[in-house]
Amino acid sequence: MLADPKNADGQFGKITKAHIKKAMDKRAATPNAANNLLKTFSHLFKWAVEAEHLETNPVAGVSKVSVKSDGFHTWTVDQVEKFRAHHKLGTKPRLAIDILLFLGLRRSDAVVVGRQHMKDELISLRTGKTGAWVYLPVFKQLRESIEATPTGDLAFLTTEKGKPFSSAASFGNWFAKQCKAAGLPDECRAHGLRKAGATIAADEGATAHELMAMFGWSRLAMAEVYTKEADKKKLARGASERLSNRM
Repeated sequence: MLADPKNADGQFGKITKAHIKKAMDKRAATPNAANNLLKTFSHLFKWAVEAEHLETNPVAGVSKVSVKSDGFHTWTVDQVEKFRAHHKLGTKPRLAIDILLFLGLRRSDAVVVGRQHMKDELISLRTGKTGAWVYLPVFKQLRESIEATPTGDLAFLTTEKGKPFSSAASFGNWFAKQCKAAGLPDECRAHGLRKAGATIAADEGATAHELMAMFGWSRLAMAEVYTKEADKKKLARGASERLSNRM
């Protein structure tokens, strides 16, 4: 008789794909636990097949449970201010966060944008991921950061050796070190600044169409993720204020 997978005395040679799927289904409410179980089974049966205890691996074809996630950590305003306070105006890390935040660019676009894209205080750029054109005004804070920092001939952002970053990933790794130097938690990464910019802009009253234009989104639903959250905050604030006034 086959025991439950939790039972160490169970006969593993009799475990089938159906048993594994059933064990996964029992843990559907805790997807990470289910996936850890699958990982354990995977190592066990890989060894069993290689050692010729089994002819086939029952784990083959069993998929992981999907884990819902909000994606990359969205920086708070305090975290942005902490980074900018540590990395002073005129430094490469300061220019990097200013470009990511005030232009809302992905890493892959942030490492290529340069003076050739800027004319009359406006940056015009075809984004690498979607091919959409974005037209981004260069306001005072970003302009001062660009003017105060040594930049490359074609790219604003360069390595400590003055060369363009070889890839978005290499820039991301470098930026992660700058976050650590500023005393920020590990989840603060370049990715999250794009989300932070959209969140802050929406909280300050930016419309969905304004966000679409800035971030190069083609679907209204993407922008409405941020404007709806901002609206919920405003509505909750209004309800709380009415309750406070009444009491």
